[in-house]
Amino acid sequence: MVYSNKAPNLKVEYDEPQVLPMIMVETREGEVYELGVAKVREIIDRRVKEVKSDLSLETDLFESGEVLDKVCLMTGGHVRELMLLMQSVIKRAGGKLPISARVVQRAITEARVPYKRSVQEEEWQVLANVFRDKYVLNNQQYRDLLFNRCLLEYVYFDEEGEKQVWYDVHPLIRGLQNFQDLVQ
Repeated sequence: MVYSNKAPNLKVEYDEPQVLPMIMVETREGEVYELGVAKVREIIDRRVKEVKSDLSLETDLFESGEVLDKVCLMTGGHVRELMLLMQSVIKRAGGKLPISARVVQRAITEARVPYKRSVQEEEWQVLANVFRDKYVLNNQQYRDLLFNRCLLEYVYFDEEGEKQVWYDVHPLIRGLQNFQDLVQ
């Protein structure tokens, strides 16, 4: 609703609406944002510690820090996506620890399927445009892609304290051939 023509009424009726942005795991320029990745790792660590407090994420749970980081990055900083991906990874591991890169890759491949199915043919170019420009238009096509998490919103405050908003394509979609054909 905050992207619709009803947005002005939201503030009057409900105060300022809160849009929860993703945890920024990459910068606008596509570089890994270590503080964001550390926050996602912390979320995983807290969940794991509830079950087994003596497990190390990088040596006991995952076969390496790189494998753990891959999970963090593939979520795009979306916490619900993180929980779903971790659930799939753990299920595929079948109780065998540490979790291998192969198991993680299989879970990622499987997680891409619903995204591939949800993107309509005319939307692939829209996704490629957002990937290049980091900007969305305020129309129904872009709203639909935001609502189904094909596009993710990120927020940060610049040096002057101004709120900056940018958008990117979900990392799971970036690995799909349909998308890669358009951006290469």
